[in-house]
Amino acid sequence: MGNVVLLGGSNSRLENGLQKGIREGIDKFNLQNNKNRQLSFFNFAVGATTHIQNFYTLKRERNKEIFENAELIITESNVNETIGNGDGRERINFNCIYRNLNWYYKELHVLKKKILVILLPTCHMWNDKVINAIHKKLALKFGFNCIDMQEYVDNYRLNEFIKSLDWAHVLQRIMCEFGKNIISNLESFKLSNSLHISNDNPKFIVCTPKEMELISGTLEENIAQNNVFYETTYQLKEGETILKFNQTFQGFTLIGIHTWNHTADTHAKLINYSSLEISNSKKSIVKETNALNTIVEVHSFFQLDGETFVKINHNQKEGREFYHLAQSWVRDSKRLPFCDLVAFFLASADGNYYEEVVDFNALRNENIEIPSGYNHNSVIPPIEVYKEIIDEYCLITDSRKLKPLRDQINALNAKLDSPPTKKQILEIQNLEWELKMKKLQTKKFAKDLKLKVNFDDLIPKTIVIDRNTARFRIHNHLSYKLGDAMIKNSKSLLGYIKMPFVLWAIVIVHKHQKQFNQSLKFPQLESYPDYKEAIKEKDCFTYKLGKAFIKANNTSFIGGGGGYIKLLFDIRKLVREFKQKKEKLSI
Repeated sequence: MGNVVLLGGSNSRLENGLQKGIREGIDKFNLQNNKNRQLSFFNFAVGATTHIQNFYTLKRERNKEIFENAELIITESNVNETIGNGDGRERINFNCIYRNLNWYYKELHVLKKKILVILLPTCHMWNDKVINAIHKKLALKFGFNCIDMQEYVDNYRLNEFIKSLDWAHVLQRIMCEFGKNIISNLESFKLSNSLHISNDNPKFIVCTPKEMELISGTLEENIAQNNVFYETTYQLKEGETILKFNQTFQGFTLIGIHTWNHTADTHAKLINYSSLEISNSKKSIVKETNALNTIVEVHSFFQLDGETFVKINHNQKEGREFYHLAQSWVRDSKRLPFCDLVAFFLASADGNYYEEVVDFNALRNENIEIPSGYNHNSVIPPIEVYKEIIDEYCLITDSRKLKPLRDQINALNAKLDSPPTKKQILEIQNLEWELKMKKLQTKKFAKDLKLKVNFDDLIPKTIVIDRNTARFRIHNHLSYKLGDAMIKNSKSLLGYIKMPFVLWAIVIVHKHQKQFNQSLKFPQLESYPDYKEAIKEKDCFTYKLGKAFIKANNTSFIGGGGGYIKLLFDIRKLVREFKQKKEKLSI
């Protein structure tokens, strides 16, 4: 009985991708072999995490037996390191990646198992060449099996194809086939080389809050779980809980933090975040984590001493280390008043910390060749063939799918080119031009009279026609609009002077509305429930005043042909006469 262990990010977690192919490959393998040679599958992959999560998983005591009985350990993380290094806020430095990856690969090497390193396509984003070179150089050093999918993509010029879909995730169907191929080629993978490489790594331990000293507040113990993972969490509360590392951990370096914050808001797990402050006698760092099951590395060198405390602190700016998926900078982000902590990942002071100076720019251009016995690019499915099939399919089906849309466009173009439509467009353009001319005339009159008039204030707000009421239909009659404007502007001398301009604007806008409304089919006025009440609006002073004005003056006169002063006096006379009639009726 042997185990196949998968360590990676979201590409290894997607339901129908790599893990599905491995499971199907194992099922087939188990059917073909007798009961003495059966495989079990363990997938420890966590999305959006670098190799620190793979390393942490490897060193957890509860997983020790699984790794000891492993027949094949598959690891991938280069995509996530590329994102973490290239993200403008997170910016994991090369030295941190190089040190931790050396530690991780050396710990895998001492297991003397079949190790398969997968370099997924990164499509030349950010510093991917440096990241991939570090992985490849160490795979060569420790004698690991390697599949360089980026090299394959380059050879077949598939970068645009991969990038146009989702550069961070290969199509799940392709990855599924890839997983099947890995298991079917299980016998071709080699054990890590037998070269004597001493394990000069530090000692690595996982420290839970239960093993720390509670200085103040409470430490609430909870269970966090989903359909894959099960963890015990310890909740630190903001302003209350303070933890201290005890003497056992003095001198250790903090290299990773595991959190799983529980929130009821399942759709905002990336913008609900905690800020965990860890401080010693010399400095503080603040690590931000989201509401997912997350293991994040500590970027800077931070050593525990006798005065190392842990608490929630959202206000500390100095020493803050961002995580690209704990999006505290988003406008709607929410500070969690707690942190559900699982454990700290620590390295002892003694051991190789890889402090030598590495020329990463030179590494970027270094040509690293994996020996034929360890190079397994042949396991990659024929992606270039899949692309050809997809392109051919799209070429045929796209034209079919687009035909109805093209037909609609052609029909609309034909309608736009028809004489009735052209006539309507021309009339609208004429109305717009007429309105512009009235605006210029208004400005000239205002200038001659030395008045400060804002033309935009003269144009009445459009009354929206409501099909459900007769009252609004009546209010949209030109008579009502004119009468209403005359009454409102008859209350002052300035109003009388402005009134002709207002009336011009109303007539022009009404013409425009009338043309538009002709294309709409409204019910007969009598069919409205409020018809009897609405028809009374025609007998009101406002409506009759507007109607009388229309009768007394034709549209050309309103346009200015009869003289400005005469028009002003006619308006004033009409308003005065109607006011007198109204007073008599009230008596």
